[in-house]
Amino acid sequence: MDSFAEQIVTKEGAKRDTMKRGLIVCASFAVGLLLVVIGTAVGFLLVGALLAVGAVYAGIYLSANFDVEYEYSVTNGEFDLDKILAKRKRMHMLTAEVKNFESFEKCTQTNWEPDSEVTLISASGPDRDKYYADFKDEKYGRCRLVFTPDDNMLMNIKPFLKGTLRNNIPDIMLDEGKDERD
Repeated sequence: MDSFAEQIVTKEGAKRDTMKRGLIVCASFAVGLLLVVIGTAVGFLLVGALLAVGAVYAGIYLSANFDVEYEYSVTNGEFDLDKILAKRKRMHMLTAEVKNFESFEKCTQTNWEPDSEVTLISASGPDRDKYYADFKDEKYGRCRLVFTPDDNMLMNIKPFLKGTLRNNIPDIMLDEGKDERD
């Protein structure tokens, strides 16, 4: 039987990203105002106004690229990670076989420091447990992926892990209809 799970995780905005976004929008408005002033001085107000509208639109368009989401999907033991910018551009980041994970466990303050060549971090939100997986990739070499899977994702990853790594995922009970009166 085929197994499939997907999850979309929104990247938390860092203060630095918010500042960059604000600077881009402010700069586009400043350039737009400057174009209107120059267009008025030269006698081409309409051209200056059109260029100003274009500059403001470009600034808003560029600032939207700070809206980042990650999509995890597991299909029959194959893990895919895609990055989605501004809900309009999708970039495939990696595909890895879960059976080839060398380690897979929950991140703690002592164990998640990478010793690999490439670290891909798509973790988001303080309310979710972060997990990491170490594996070898043809394109990147030794990799460490840090991500925040939900219970459904963990349930679909667990059967494809090596036997020793399956113990690092707690048994997950998703019986929502069960009444807990303990």
